Amino acid sequence: MLDLADLRSACAGLLLATSAVFLNGTTGTADEITDQLFIDLLTASPEESLRIESQIVTRWSDSGSPQLNLLLHLGRRAMAARRLNLALRYLNILTRRAPEFAEGWNARATTYFLMGRYAQSRSDIAITLQLNPRHFGAMSGLAMIYEKLGDNQAALRIYQDVEALQPNRPGLTETMNRLRQKLAATSV
Repeated sequence: MLDLADLRSACAGLLLATSAVFLNGTTGTADEITDQLFIDLLTASPEESLRIESQIVTRWSDSGSPQLNLLLHLGRRAMAARRLNLALRYLNILTRRAPEFAEGWNARATTYFLMGRYAQSRSDIAITLQLNPRHFGAMSGLAMIYEKLGDNQAALRIYQDVEALQPNRPGLTETMNRLRQKLAATSV
């Protein structure tokens, strides 16, 4: 059940997300702006990369509908509070109402991952990537699943795809080096 605190928090979150877009002062179509942000990621410093990545995720998180954005926010908030069944309820509604909204599928994939339901997570990641092939977060999630399942080679290949999009993603270099070491140790 949605309580007043959840509603207030969701409204505040939506207001902040909307303000960030207006304060950014960027011009051009949404696709052109996102394309430019991806280009900027390739040469950005690690600190700049975090800011740019945040802008990309903010863009991906805007469905264009306040009601759908609210469902995403409530699902993420429930997920962060480890109320995974509640998160799943919100995100199930979201994916039914907006099957073309990649971020709804990605959030539900994350929820399934946290529940240890890797097959369902992979299925939602596949839909996310079909709708948004540059979704480095979904790719990272898929790599994490492969690593949990013991397929370090597949995980490394996916992380290499992430690196091509977002070379300064936090922890990426360390994770890839760790996987390379595991693969080297098993090939001896």
